[in-house]
Amino acid sequence: MARPKKGADGLYRQNFSYNGKRYAVRSKNPNELSRKMQDKLRELENKSPLLHPEMTVADWAQEWLRTCNSNLRTASFERTRGILANHLCAHLGHMKLNAVRPIHLQQVLNRLAEAGKSLDTVKHTLQTANRLFRSAQENRLVEDNPARALTLPQCAAPQSHRALTARERKILLRTAETHRAGPWVLLLLYTGLRPGESAALDARDVRGGLIHVSKALDGRTNEIKDPKSRAGVRSVPIPQPLAPFLPREGSLPPDRPLFTQFGRTSAHLPTGKRHTKQSLRTLWADFAAAMAETEQAMAARREILAPREPLPPLTPYDLRHTYCTDLARSGVPLVTASRLMGHSSV
Repeated sequence: MARPKKGADGLYRQNFSYNGKRYAVRSKNPNELSRKMQDKLRELENKSPLLHPEMTVADWAQEWLRTCNSNLRTASFERTRGILANHLCAHLGHMKLNAVRPIHLQQVLNRLAEAGKSLDTVKHTLQTANRLFRSAQENRLVEDNPARALTLPQCAAPQSHRALTARERKILLRTAETHRAGPWVLLLLYTGLRPGESAALDARDVRGGLIHVSKALDGRTNEIKDPKSRAGVRSVPIPQPLAPFLPREGSLPPDRPLFTQFGRTSAHLPTGKRHTKQSLRTLWADFAAAMAETEQAMAARREILAPREPLPPLTPYDLRHTYCTDLARSGVPLVTASRLMGHSSV
């Protein structure tokens, strides 16, 4: 950048370019000129990027998200933002908007499918790309929409949830007796809470023989938010087998998380930190590994028979499905079961 020059009016002048446009600042001395120039740059950076065909995909995605998606619900907005950041801009953000061709977007979709992403994720990525470039076309930033005729790649079939078998239930209950994740796992099994709902529980939410659900962990931001629907706010009875594993009412500070992360040392002491989506995944993986060890020990003592056929690995949501199945087997009316599960419809 050229050194500032002093004009006939006695003021120093500095010219510079930003996004292809020329700007100038003036001041009485070089130090003040430098400060004014920094202020001007910050002002330009905080404004919307200039719309021009040479702008990058990342710049347009930022402007499009801010301008064209302000009326979306929070969950939809966050999902769109995540798809842009993690999938589209991660691969194409550096490219000029008018240089993107259908093959570039098709490659992004194919990579997602090859990485084992769900059909739902790939579909939402395709829909977001279509909306992003259709809006760019409407604003005359591109001549054609490169996402208009993409092909949805073959994705792995989504894993359906299932109820525990009697054999698996024996192994799980035995493992939960001594494993640090036991209270959390048993709460999912005996109340049907979603993992995100369990992570949002505080000590104050366990009272009067009920689990009071009023919030949930947002898996994308790890923030505690309201449930997705009003039906998610509910109270679930604490069955007798679960009660000994929960803290006695009033024994903990009201705002203390009911379940907290564990340290990484061999002692695995509680840290007091609320769980995140990733820490819950880690905790479940550790519990599943302990279940495998328990299974071997019980089989060696002939407490359980060999499985009739291989089954898909268990997930936390399978415990929720098991709770729903148990309600049906106990003759609980469908409307009541739906309310306890937090479903918005029967």
